[in-house]
Amino acid sequence: RPSCIARRASLQIRAGGGGVSTATTTLRSAVTHAVTDRGSAFAACAAWPVRSVREAERATAALRREYASASGIDHAMSAYRVPDGVTKAGKQRFKAAFDDDGEPRGGTAARAELNALRACGVAVVVTRVWGGENLGKRRFEHIRERTRALLQELGFVPDSVMAGGSDSNAYWGAAGTARVLGGSGGPALPWAAPTAARATQTVGTGAVGA
Repeated sequence: RPSCIARRASLQIRAGGGGVSTATTTLRSAVTHAVTDRGSAFAACAAWPVRSVREAERATAALRREYASASGIDHAMSAYRVPDGVTKAGKQRFKAAFDDDGEPRGGTAARAELNALRACGVAVVVTRVWGGENLGKRRFEHIRERTRALLQELGFVPDSVMAGGSDSNAYWGAAGTARVLGGSGGPALPWAAPTAARATQTVGTGAVGA
């Protein structure tokens, strides 16, 4: 089965709490190839390991900078699921949150997939380029499928913080290729290529978010 991953990279986020500390933490990240449906394109990226809400929020911001800042991306929905202490009975608790970024219930769909998988210690961002045609509930299937495909290929373990590692900034896979549902091949997409090689892509505007 072909890999769904277009690129991997290391991300740097500020470590610890508030204050003026300049210490950083290195996270691993990966982004999928995109799938397209009636002109809309969806891709998911993830950063791990994140062990707190603060780290997850910083990881989300880093993912948006790395993979979702190109011209033409209409929405960058996000979600995370992280450890959140233990109950009085000693059971692990988890905190999950989301941001729709203007795509109604889009971030909710990503969070729902994290909860269903019981993925932990990871932040995800799912990008959408709107193609001019409303997809209805089908868009939620794409959001969840891209999230699921990425985490399954990364080998997550349910309810365990996704492991770190020593991946370098090397890139794997054929960056920038979209998979068209019901077809083969697709347009080059900016978030699935290395940052330095991103091409500006202009996408027509319209009733974005459906």
